[in-house]
Amino acid sequence: MTKKPERAPVTYRMENHTGWGDRIVWLKYPMKITGHLTNIPNKGDYVTCQMKSGRVGVFQVLEVKHCHDPRDMFFADLDPLGYADELEIPDELPMKQKLMLS
Repeated sequence: MTKKPERAPVTYRMENHTGWGDRIVWLKYPMKITGHLTNIPNKGDYVTCQMKSGRVGVFQVLEVKHCHDPRDMFFADLDPLGYADELEIPDELPMKQKLMLS
C-alpha cells in the first residue's frame, strides 16, 4: 500500500463549520474536538476558534482518530498555541481547494 504524500498544514476555522455534515465542536475545551467534515484534519493542521474576548484562539492538531461509520466523523486532540494575531498560520482553504486534498 502506498502512503499518501505529506501536505502542508491547513487551517480549519470553527465558525465556518457549523452545519449538518460540515461541523466542528468542542468535546473538552481546549483539548479535544469532534466533527464531520469531507476533509478530516491531519496531525499538524490548525483549528481556530473565536473567543469570548473577541480574539481568535489557535490550536494545533496533535492526533486524529477517524471514524469509519460515519466515514466523515473524527475526534482530534489539540494543543493550544496562542492567538491568531500573535502567530502566523495559513488561511483556511476555499472549499474547492479542500476537495482537491481528499
